[in-house]
Amino acid sequence: MPTYLLIGEDTYSIQQKLTVFKSKLDSTWLAFNLHIYALEALAEAIATARTPPLADTKRVVVVENCQFNQFGEQQLEILQMLPSLPISTTLIFTGKSIDQRLKVAKHLLKYAKLHEFEIIAPWRTDLIEAAIAHRAKQQKLALTQPVVSYLASAIGNDLARMDSELTKLRVYANGQPLSFTEVKRLVSSTTHSSLQLAESMRKGDVALTMQLLHELRSTAEIPLVILST
Repeated sequence: MPTYLLIGEDTYSIQQKLTVFKSKLDSTWLAFNLHIYALEALAEAIATARTPPLADTKRVVVVENCQFNQFGEQQLEILQMLPSLPISTTLIFTGKSIDQRLKVAKHLLKYAKLHEFEIIAPWRTDLIEAAIAHRAKQQKLALTQPVVSYLASAIGNDLARMDSELTKLRVYANGQPLSFTEVKRLVSSTTHSSLQLAESMRKGDVALTMQLLHELRSTAEIPLVILST
């Protein structure tokens, strides 16, 4: 009865993790052995999790967007079934946060493995560079440190775009080294000003913050992009 808690604001990485779980199912019988429920259908989700898989050795049940602070005695009673779930079922709960002091959290953590997915702060360029270097290595893409630093500035903490741009570079490189000029031509810098804005706000530099905000608005930068950075 493998049970997992996928918790955090980084929904892209959570979806990637879910894809890994889904990939272990027989694609022919996916519609019968992959089940995604809202929190309101918790009882149905647990009932499904207790059912053996159909024509496969595994079943995956996902309960999405859980707000654990809203779990009451009724939900806690339903979760008493966790120890009796078959080994063939992988049960997954996703949510943005979980207070481990809650009664329901303590119960879940007796049986579930907690995986946390937090968004990298936009001013932590060291962590962004580390993420780029790690993902580039996974794609067998050799990048120099100046290139990694440029990509961190150009892409920011957007992991979805990071993966997309690195895939593009890998295809273009075709196993050959890429120059800084080539990378700069292929990957445009669209978050540099937003990163500067975040840094100026962190430092409390009001004048620079207002200047950068004016520049971003004058270039028709989408407000949600600014906020996400």
